[in-house]
Amino acid sequence: MKQTVSLDLSHIGLSIDPEISYIHLMELAEKAKVHGTTLMISMEESSKAADILSIYKKVTEQYHNVGITIQAHLYRSNNDIQELLHYPGKIRVVKGAYQEVPDIAMPRSTDLNQQYLQIVEKLAENHHPVSIATHDEILIKEMEQRQYFSHPNVEIEMLYGIRPDMLRDLKNKGHNARVYLTRGK
Repeated sequence: MKQTVSLDLSHIGLSIDPEISYIHLMELAEKAKVHGTTLMISMEESSKAADILSIYKKVTEQYHNVGITIQAHLYRSNNDIQELLHYPGKIRVVKGAYQEVPDIAMPRSTDLNQQYLQIVEKLAENHHPVSIATHDEILIKEMEQRQYFSHPNVEIEMLYGIRPDMLRDLKNKGHNARVYLTRGK
């Protein structure tokens, strides 16, 4: 079973100094590589996005077992995706859970769903590894109709215990599926 460990860079020093976070992430990436594990960097508040993306880009120059999360609700995300296509790591696409001001992020809406679909489409068409992290049945059905899940680099990811029936159905249809299991105190 392939495993991925997700982490917030602020938990390994980003809030103190981005360089500290970079050093710690390099150490973790090396250890993860030895064990055949992928690291997935979570995206945090938009005020940290530039530092998170910068650290990700530096780390993936040496380690291809590191991925990044993109929040579709941030207006900047379409531009970020254009750049991230040049880096090897898997991109996990989420809607975004952080409260942001209206000029930085869009609210839950059909516009957000459209932006989410555009991001996934761009990644799938460019054969870039992507993890679609959503429980939104409308979005999932739309992506099935568009046949995004038929791309070998595309997977669906759902939190453990939320809609296991839907994840099982997708898996039974032959789609790549992943369970996101939180652990810790």
